[in-house]
Amino acid sequence: GLDAEVSVVAYGRLGWAIDGNGNVPPVFTPGNPNASSWNQILAGLPRTFQPAPDAICIAHGANDGLNNLPDATVTASVLGWLAAIRAAAPSSTVIVVIPFGLFKQAAITAAFQQYQAGTPDKNAFLISLGQAGALGLSTWGATSQGCDGIHPLAYRDG
Repeated sequence: GLDAEVSVVAYGRLGWAIDGNGNVPPVFTPGNPNASSWNQILAGLPRTFQPAPDAICIAHGANDGLNNLPDATVTASVLGWLAAIRAAAPSSTVIVVIPFGLFKQAAITAAFQQYQAGTPDKNAFLISLGQAGALGLSTWGATSQGCDGIHPLAYRDG
């Protein structure tokens, strides 16, 4: 076995800087941890990172892009989250993924580069699938890659 435990935190419409359905706050609101969702299981119930997970992988940005949030707003949220997650889970590997469709790629990349310049972190990584990850997944409308043009389909061989 893998000796692994998986925890998924996902809400419809949620983004780095845009709130999700059901009044879920954005992933990270600079200057206001109570208006952020990364550190809460639900309103008034904080999330614990003890023991710290081996790896934390986050892939937001599509909803920020689809709702035309300014790059500076997204960059501030990502940069703030990187510092906050590192403080909460200092031993965890942190993986920031550019979303399918490359939504807010420039803003997310800028935040990651600023974070690394200010606090070099050998256990933090930025992953982008590039144009291959964007194919058919960057605008609303069914494609062969996604039923709605945003969310990727899962394929199986055989």
